Amino acid sequence: MKSATQWTGAAVVGVLIALVVLRSDIGRFRRFDPARDSITVRAYFKPWGGRSLDMDAMDPEWDADSATARGLVGGLLSVREHRPFGWSMKFTVIRAASAESAWVAIAGGYGSLEHRWTEQTDAPNEPVLLTQDVRWWTTNSYDGGSYIGLRLVGTRRVRPSPPAVLYSLSGRVLDADSGLPCRASFWFRDGPAAHVRIHEAWGRAAALTDNLGRFRLEGLREGWVRLNVLTENHSMISRFVHVPADSVVIRLAPGNQSRFQSEVMPPLDAESIIVPIPGVPRVQAARLWPSIEGRWQGDSRCVASPDDARGADEHGVFRFTAHQGYERCGSPIVLWEREGEPGDPPRTPVVWRAPHVLWASATPTEPGGRGWEFAVLGDTLVGQLIDPSTRVVARELFATRIRDSLHPERPGR
Repeated sequence: MKSATQWTGAAVVGVLIALVVLRSDIGRFRRFDPARDSITVRAYFKPWGGRSLDMDAMDPEWDADSATARGLVGGLLSVREHRPFGWSMKFTVIRAASAESAWVAIAGGYGSLEHRWTEQTDAPNEPVLLTQDVRWWTTNSYDGGSYIGLRLVGTRRVRPSPPAVLYSLSGRVLDADSGLPCRASFWFRDGPAAHVRIHEAWGRAAALTDNLGRFRLEGLREGWVRLNVLTENHSMISRFVHVPADSVVIRLAPGNQSRFQSEVMPPLDAESIIVPIPGVPRVQAARLWPSIEGRWQGDSRCVASPDDARGADEHGVFRFTAHQGYERCGSPIVLWEREGEPGDPPRTPVVWRAPHVLWASATPTEPGGRGWEFAVLGDTLVGQLIDPSTRVVARELFATRIRDSLHPERPGR
C-alpha cells in the first residue's frame, strides 16, 4: 500500500498537471487577441417598398442577399451591395472583446442609414454593439428603401451533426382585437384565401393562412424556431416556437406591416392648441381624454423564448395616466403601472399612428432593450413587449377598459 507521503505527492503532481492544461491552449481555442485577430462582419440587404406589393419583400430575413468584410480592431471595413448602383457603407471597428462581440461606428456611406444608425443611440457618433445576432437598420424614402442587417461571424467550430429529423407545425393567426382571422386587401393577397404570411427566419419554410387563419409549416428542425409573421394593417412580429409542438396561436396587433414603424406623430385624440382671436372671449375647451388614459382590467402573459426564463403572468388592473409634459412632435407623456405593485416602476410610452392609434415606448423600458406597443381599439387594449430591432415578442397584454361610474363617458381613474 502507498504511504500518506506518496498519496500527497501524487495529489500535488495531479494539481500541477491540471493547472498546466488549464493555462495552455490544449483542447481549447486560443484567446482572442485584438492586436492580431480580425473580425468578420456580414451585411444582409434587401429592398422593400416601392411599387412592389409582395409581402415577401417586407421580411428582411427571407431570401436576403449578403456581403462580407473582414478587418482588425481600429481598421476601416467596407461592405457593398452586389447589384449595380447599390448602397455601400463604411464603419470603424472601435474595440472587440472576441470574434463574436465588437463595437463599431459609422464612418461613411449611405446617408439615410447614418440617420437611422444615430437614431438607435444616445449620441450621434456613439458606436453600437454587434454580436452574432443580426441587428437591423433601414434606409427610407417616400416610396421605399432597403433593409440593412449587420452581424459578426464567429470562429467557433461546430461538430458535424447527423441528418436532422424534420417536423411540421400547425397553427392559427388571429386579429388581437376581434379574435377573427386577419383579412388582407385584394392587393396583398396571393390567391383568394391567402391573408397572412409566415416565414421561418433565415430558413426556407413558409406558409399562407387560409380563410380561417390556419397555416401549416413543413420541414422544420427540432428546437427553437423563430417565425416572422406579416400581413396588411398589422404590426409585423417575430415569435419563437419550440418544435415539435402540437399547435400555436399568434395574435397580431394593429400597426404597420413594415419592420420599422413610421415616425412618431401626434395622437388623434390630443388636445389642439387654441389660437386667441382679438375681441373674442376665449372659451375653455373641455379636456380631451387620451384614448389610452384610464384603468384597464386584463392579463399580461409571457411568450416562450429560448433567451428568457418564462416570467410570471400578471393579472389585475393597469392604470395609464397622462401628464402635462410633452415628448417630440407634441405627443403627451403617459405613465402606466399595475395597481397594487408599488415596486414596479412606471413606463413611458408616446404615441404614433401606423396606421392606427398605436402607443409605444419612447425609450426601452424593459431589460434587453425592449419596449411596449399598445393599440387602443374602443374599450379594448392590446399590447406587446418587443425588441424593436428584431420585432421578437416577449409578452402580450389584453385588457378591457374600466369606466368611471359617475361619468361613463370618461375612462376610470
